[in-house]
Amino acid sequence: MSLSRAQLPVRLTPLVGRESELSDIVNAVGHARLITLTGPGGAGKTRLALATARTAGEAFPAGVYWVPLAQIEDPAVVGQTIATMPGVPDTPGRDAAEAVAGQIADHPVLVVLDNCEHLAATAADVAEYLLEACPALVVLATSREALGVEGELSWQVNGRWCAATSCAGRMSRGCWPRAGCRRRPGVIRRRRQPSAGPSRTSRSTSRRTGS
Repeated sequence: MSLSRAQLPVRLTPLVGRESELSDIVNAVGHARLITLTGPGGAGKTRLALATARTAGEAFPAGVYWVPLAQIEDPAVVGQTIATMPGVPDTPGRDAAEAVAGQIADHPVLVVLDNCEHLAATAADVAEYLLEACPALVVLATSREALGVEGELSWQVNGRWCAATSCAGRMSRGCWPRAGCRRRPGVIRRRRQPSAGPSRTSRSTSRRTGS
């Protein structure tokens, strides 16, 4: 594997008074494969994600990679943005998500997708694809709302698990992985290539609204 470890962003404001919340999230990263920190703007999602990435980094010897999405307006370039991770080759004509998956393969990697809310449908698709293709990958996302992916563990940044897939694979409310549990919830229902087209967006909207 030729991925090189990326530098995490430097935050000038410290994370104060949230040690317990941080500990819970770090614990979840050790047991779940997709964790989304949710909450309104200014709630501290990015700071918690960054602190989690720094604290949990030793568990991912192949690398921890920060992918900022706040400035990305076109859903079609989400995969390309992730592919800017150090070590991912620029292969013209190859799908960006496939390139990332091929590089990560079965290595233990943590990818942080920061500020997904305006790209939620595409971010969900790419996360699903990568998690299925890369069995040791863990994705930590921040968004104003959950991505809606099966097996996703969603944490409201006020300090409450609002949805999770239990170790038995059942959706439950107010549940999160037990400290002694070594099984990671399944995340993928079916494999599909990520797509940013209008049809995928409409399907994702229907999935979230239940229409």
